[in-house]
Amino acid sequence: MEESMTEENKTEDECKFLEIIQKYSGLTVSASHRDFMLNYVDERKKELGLSDEEYCRKLEEDILERTRIIDEAAINETYFFREVIQFDFLRDTYFPKHKNVVIWSAACSTGEEPISLYALAKACRVNASVYASDIDEKALSQIKNRIYTPHSFRSEGSNYIGLLEQLGTYYPKTFTMSKETLESLFISKFNLATDHKFPMPNETVDLLFLRNVFIYFTKETRKEVLIKLAGAMKENALLFLSINEIASVECDMDMPFVKENCGPVYYLRKVGLEEKKRLYEAKIHHGHTEPQLTRTIPHKAKKTDSFCHEHKNANPVNAIQKQCTMTELYKDLKAAISLKDFDHARELISRHKFKTTEMEHELFMKGMIFEAQGNNDEALDCYQRASIANPKFWPASYNLGTLSKKLGNSKNMKKAFLSCSKALKCYIQNQEICYNDILDSFNPDYFLELCDSQIEGGR
Repeated sequence: MEESMTEENKTEDECKFLEIIQKYSGLTVSASHRDFMLNYVDERKKELGLSDEEYCRKLEEDILERTRIIDEAAINETYFFREVIQFDFLRDTYFPKHKNVVIWSAACSTGEEPISLYALAKACRVNASVYASDIDEKALSQIKNRIYTPHSFRSEGSNYIGLLEQLGTYYPKTFTMSKETLESLFISKFNLATDHKFPMPNETVDLLFLRNVFIYFTKETRKEVLIKLAGAMKENALLFLSINEIASVECDMDMPFVKENCGPVYYLRKVGLEEKKRLYEAKIHHGHTEPQLTRTIPHKAKKTDSFCHEHKNANPVNAIQKQCTMTELYKDLKAAISLKDFDHARELISRHKFKTTEMEHELFMKGMIFEAQGNNDEALDCYQRASIANPKFWPASYNLGTLSKKLGNSKNMKKAFLSCSKALKCYIQNQEICYNDILDSFNPDYFLELCDSQIEGGR
């Protein structure tokens, strides 16, 4: 009994440390990083000779100690010209039309991202003011050191690496940035979760990069951060997330963004309230609005069941009086989930008469609700059963993979993404309709690239 209580108290203390990290940084320590962080905290407590309670109090009161812990919680994995298709988009589509830009790399880590952006802008003869910020002061100090080792290079982006020669001394997989280049970058510490004064004047940013950060944030924190960062951006400015993250971002009515794409490159565009209302109303009336920039994936025409759409002014309680299309059902379900109206979401599913050939959709929708509520075990079970019911129904294996990754189960994650990749390749090869309406009309090429990057160990 005494041993059980000790373990229980230990778990409570561990949670306190992790809660303090999230409170002051917005970072949620992943399952795979949790043991490392708790071991690091134990070492600090021993060094300082403090009890658990005393150390928690110190973290609350001592900003230097708290900064030290947060720096360890931030995983600074980056390299030059990462996610090269976004750089292709800038080179081929954006920079030819914009010759004076303000760029903000809002989670720049050790600086490879803002340096890459500055190098490309310079090569394209674009006058770019580049801001680089991060929560980790140690990472920022590495930028000021100006020396980059082979760890900062990958095969991805190799066709752009030569651009670094403009900014300093480059040898194969080593780079020393010039003092002149360093002085051209605006470097500052910025906490995405708690800071509100931007490193630049409000509403001046044209391009904002916030990549490979949201995997550490809760859904609520992601939304808060995006709404806040919109205040730094001009209207029609573009915000780039990692290709692994943008699919999970819902641009609800209270979000000052719309999700768009140019081929396989997806981003958020800041819009004003009037344009947001217009686009939102168009989506309500027509069920879907195409992105401003889009690539059409050829597909064979398929017949869909003819169902009645619900009336615009119908009472929510009696919203589904007649059978609606699967597309409409998904749209309504996602709207209910975004409003956290889970009772209505469940009612939408219970009122719909699923055919025996639609079992995977019913299970998938239930999984969406469970995941939104934080019931991860139930969500995993639903996604697993949906993928078994129809192995070609790749959205189930995709969600199974992303949720497994979030929970730190790399084995299940890889297995799910392999299944998803296999199904997607069949769709692309046969040029079939690919459940686009379920996931905001993203094309199959996008998700295939995402799955393959996860299988290979990328984020």
